[in-house]
Amino acid sequence: MRHHYLPEFLLKRWAETTADKKVEVFQLDIPRIPSKRRRPKHTGFEQDLYALTHDQVAGLEKQHVETNILKHVDNEAAKVLNKILIGGLGSLTKTDNTHWIIFLMSLRVRRPEFINYLKYGEPDEFKATLIESPEKYIAKSGDSDPHALAEHAEKENPGITDNFGMVYFGHMITEPDIAMKIGRMTWSLYHFKKLKNHLLLSDDPLILTEKSIDHPDLIIMLPLSPDKVFIATKAHHATRWLSQHRAKDVLTYINEWSLLQSKKRIIARNKSPHRFILNRNNKRRMKNK
Repeated sequence: MRHHYLPEFLLKRWAETTADKKVEVFQLDIPRIPSKRRRPKHTGFEQDLYALTHDQVAGLEKQHVETNILKHVDNEAAKVLNKILIGGLGSLTKTDNTHWIIFLMSLRVRRPEFINYLKYGEPDEFKATLIESPEKYIAKSGDSDPHALAEHAEKENPGITDNFGMVYFGHMITEPDIAMKIGRMTWSLYHFKKLKNHLLLSDDPLILTEKSIDHPDLIIMLPLSPDKVFIATKAHHATRWLSQHRAKDVLTYINEWSLLQSKKRIIARNKSPHRFILNRNNKRRMKNK
């Protein structure tokens, strides 16, 4: 099954501004950064990215994350995005805000490199969890040794060890403490009118200028279309900086961030940003080493 880590409904906002309804996909991991035209359906995905490694794990079907979680998250976020682009942030209800926050949180979790960590890097964490809260399995196995507990848990729920992180995927994108902090930030919608250049969309699209959600200077940015970006800030001086600089400079700042955190691909309307991307790609490579 095709699993989009770069949501198709978001990619369509770039495609719908072009005559062929496609986007330009720049391949950052190839010298000279060639590009290809792609329909939104045919880029920003991996086959079975979110699939569990067994047909059923702990009562969850193999495609549970995609069909029961991310499909709902994206469907609701697509409706909210449409409201934002038509009526602005002021048109959103409290329920809309909640759906939007969950979508933003999902973008950080659904990245291929993080999903691979959840699938293949979690056994030790699973065993640590058993050590912290072993009661359920001790009662059934009669053994308090963490290794024996892990073996018993795997026997009772085949695949639980390898899929431990994926089983808790839904909890990660609705973590209440982080959601509350995003909700308390100052939200803005910036519209870049009549500029020659346009916003780029990274294959890791949600920009966080600081590593911690608690950092006072954190700015969260998500390009929504070639000329609109969602921005959430914690500090008044960050909002003031954005409002005091020329639109051209703010757009360049956002595009530099998008490129800096891209892994392999960056999306544009057409080939026009090629020189911009080429000139800055070495800095991106150094960061990702």
